[in-house]
Amino acid sequence: MDIYIDNDEIVATYGIGCLDWKPALSYAAERINERTWHDKSGVEKRITNMRYQSRDFVLQMYAKADSIGTVYARIKTLIDYMFTKGVFVLSLRDTNESFREAFICGRTLAVVGDIHVREQNSLYVFKMAFKDVNPNALYYKTNVTYNKTTSKYEASILYQKGKPALMLWGDGTQEIVTNSGTYSRNDFSKAGLLDVIIDIDKDLPNEAALEANFTSTTPTGIVQHEVIFTDTSVGDIVLWSWDFGDGSTSAEQSPTHVYTVPGVYTVTLRVFNAIDGSSIMEKEDYVTVRAARLLINDTDSFLINETDYLLKN
Repeated sequence: MDIYIDNDEIVATYGIGCLDWKPALSYAAERINERTWHDKSGVEKRITNMRYQSRDFVLQMYAKADSIGTVYARIKTLIDYMFTKGVFVLSLRDTNESFREAFICGRTLAVVGDIHVREQNSLYVFKMAFKDVNPNALYYKTNVTYNKTTSKYEASILYQKGKPALMLWGDGTQEIVTNSGTYSRNDFSKAGLLDVIIDIDKDLPNEAALEANFTSTTPTGIVQHEVIFTDTSVGDIVLWSWDFGDGSTSAEQSPTHVYTVPGVYTVTLRVFNAIDGSSIMEKEDYVTVRAARLLINDTDSFLINETDYLLKN
């Protein structure tokens, strides 16, 4: 069984191998079905994203080296990476891909706090402890492929839970997903297998994708210009958050806003669903407001420059 951490095989990358990987699969974590809420109102609380208990397990590891000092140096390099990432993807794979499993893990001191290395049959053997932080995490098996058109290595996954969560791409890259949809990358260094894990309960129901968007009436005008914004977003939306670019905001679905100062304004709409998923639409330089007109006669007008007017009068 080959062991990978963030898609790097530990033998090739760190000079460390795994003698016994079975503890990683030895038992399933128990789901937390009950919690005590100290709520004086007596209103029942229900948790929709019920998490699983994390669990610790120990892998029997080995290293071939000229000295025990070299082994400790290799272990330190690996442990430093684990602590730097906080959580990472640990993958177990057969060489022929007949078996493939992955976990979202962290380094733990709960079981084995210290690393004790001993020599055994010309091998240096030690134990390393891991914490499977979410045994019920959402797990994808995918491939990085080379796109001849773009000359880039690409991969994508379809996320449908709709709730914000941490996504681990399996190569050390981490990001937050905020909405149902296809998440893609084209900056991988090579083609090959990839285990992508999202730290969320895989048994959650899927949520429709959110897509923020809006239109408006006459986004160009003079000061005291009134713009009526119309929400055209898609999804099960419960909250709207507008930023009109001039320091004013609104939580209405389709607000009306009056611009009182000349300028060019970027307008942003962010929408949310009931489980905190969100989508954002930003329209740069969307509203243009000019200075007031000064009427000369019934047919003509011109823009007055306030500075020039004050200098001449």
